[in-house]
Formats: sequence, C-alpha cells, structure tokens
Amino acid sequence: MTEIWFDERDDADVFIAGLDRDVELRRVGFAGEEDDEDHAWVVVLDDPDADTMGRADELGGWVPQGESPSAPAAPLDLPAAPRRLKNP
Repeated sequence: MTEIWFDERDDADVFIAGLDRDVELRRVGFAGEEDDEDHAWVVVLDDPDADTMGRADELGGWVPQGESPSAPAAPLDLPAAPRRLKNP
C-alpha cells in the first residue's frame, strides 16, 4: 500500500478522478496539529506505477519519506584494526 498525501481536497479529488481503480481517501493530521483545516488528505493505492506517481507529483501530492522504497545503502569500508595515533 502506498499513501500519497495532498494538502488540498480538490487536488486529491482531481487525482482520484483520473484513476481507473478503487482507492481510499482519508484525512490525516500531522503530529502536533490542532487545527482540523490543516490536516492532509491521503489517497491510499495498491502498487502505483510511474505514470500515476508523476501525475500525483504534478497535482502537488507527495509520498512521506519513510514510505518510498529506496535502494539499499552500500556497506561502509571500515578499517580492520584501530588506528595508531602515536609512533611506536
């Protein structure tokens, strides 16, 4: 499941109207937000393709940083032994 967040309901509605599948739309508040008007609109999709994600980006949608799949980081090249700061 991928969550695409929108600031405005109108943008989320336009995005949903262009899809040919069922989606879930819900309202989610940010941490510390007390004002209901500042809550984001979240569209939940199963496995969106690159075109769908590009369209979401054009309409101001975003995927929270922790949601997007990323390539695994390359392992660090660590030394095998501790460094000696003084000459023996």
